[in-house]
Amino acid sequence: MEEELIHSEHIASSDEDIDLMWSHVSAGFDSRKNFVIELKGTYYWTDESGHGNCGERIERKYTRAVVDKENTRILCNYLNCCLLELPSEMRDRFGDDCSCSIPGHIETIFKDMTDFLVDAGCQFTIRTGTVF
Repeated sequence: MEEELIHSEHIASSDEDIDLMWSHVSAGFDSRKNFVIELKGTYYWTDESGHGNCGERIERKYTRAVVDKENTRILCNYLNCCLLELPSEMRDRFGDDCSCSIPGHIETIFKDMTDFLVDAGCQFTIRTGTVF
């Protein structure tokens, strides 16, 4: 089961009313003090014609890019910021205040953020899960 992020910042989210999907990206820390970039999504049932029952959510999925403490230090040095400023630094770089984005755009922001980690010289692990 996923745990809530600590000291997290909202980066971007899609409009729940536009589609049969919703996505959200945030950045913060897990209980082990690892830096985490998290993509959450909610997906609805659809039939073969693409019509769905919008009142029934089928599942919530999440993908996390988890940066351990050593690599978080590397990221802080790269950004020239302190540990607790990391979530807001990521919001300032990648944040999208437009709630009219589609889920695909939010997933692209998550990818851009993980690409940025690679460019900064950070290693991270990807963790995925489903919450019903």
